[in-house]
Amino acid sequence: MNILITGITGRIGTNVANFLIKSGHSVTGFSWSKDQKIKKMEKLGCEIVVGDLENYDDVSRAVADNEVVLHMGAAFQSGGPFSPNQYFDINTKGTFNILEACLKSRNLKHLIVTSTDSTISKYPEKKLTKPISEFDLPQDTTEWYGYSKILAENLSRRYYISENLPVTILRFSNVFGRFEVCRWNQFYTGHYLETLRDSKYSNKKELISELEDHISQGKQLIIPTSGGDSWKKHVIDIRDIVHAYDLMICNKNTFGSTYQIAGPNSFKWEDVVPKLSEYLDLGYCKVELPITPTFYEFDLTSSINDYGYSPKWDVISMIEDELKSNDQNFGDVVPTEADFRRGYQV
Repeated sequence: MNILITGITGRIGTNVANFLIKSGHSVTGFSWSKDQKIKKMEKLGCEIVVGDLENYDDVSRAVADNEVVLHMGAAFQSGGPFSPNQYFDINTKGTFNILEACLKSRNLKHLIVTSTDSTISKYPEKKLTKPISEFDLPQDTTEWYGYSKILAENLSRRYYISENLPVTILRFSNVFGRFEVCRWNQFYTGHYLETLRDSKYSNKKELISELEDHISQGKQLIIPTSGGDSWKKHVIDIRDIVHAYDLMICNKNTFGSTYQIAGPNSFKWEDVVPKLSEYLDLGYCKVELPITPTFYEFDLTSSINDYGYSPKWDVISMIEDELKSNDQNFGDVVPTEADFRRGYQV
């Protein structure tokens, strides 16, 4: 099939493109003219159409001859900073242009619009006690990245309902590429030490002193707790995202639906950090933090039932893969540029 990927030079777009090309598809990328990573994609075998999502003529030209459009292009939090105008123009108006161009295309069989779990408020002051399915929590985020994605999702649903456009919405959880887990900053005591230095918590001096003592004793890893409970999170490996796209493309069961994907299960710091401590020969501490806790997991039932999603990579298997492999050989995974990786060790 002829497949267009917007945002193709990003960490996810690159890996999805690489897989689809190796699977025999003809892949075209839509990219900003000043993107320095265009050459990298051309080496993988992609044709590149240069243009701006905010420009309908550019978008229409890119969409025209393609049967499938994977819309991943966006202004996103770690790629910025972006202004409110940029978030709106790129994420909301850009998605509108994609929807309009796809509606007018004679060749289109499926459009998948990429969204994010940042559209929902998953960090309440008290922990969430049940897995989150796609519409369990209100989409009430007001920060500009998440809010612009809410608008993009609503536009997409409108085009399915009113125009019968074969569109699917796919949300990701926190994404890891290969060899990005062991040094993730949220496993490290120093990350929370720096967070507390910039905070206004009443007991921050005592906590800073406690964390500094732990670090001086070699306890570089940390299990953060709230109310005595270890924090919990649900993340996803890029390889499972590729798996989801492969199953979803042109699957009519997905048309008009919204899916939240993540790894096979969530993890608790108290389960992962001791193993990481053993693997890396680093000490760890367990500290009650006043910070709003990370404590959530996603219900994957819709993805499993509708298109057979079967993720492989949980955090433990990612760590084991990272430690047993040569980090100079990424296998089928195209590595993420260092400046776009998730936060690293502090």
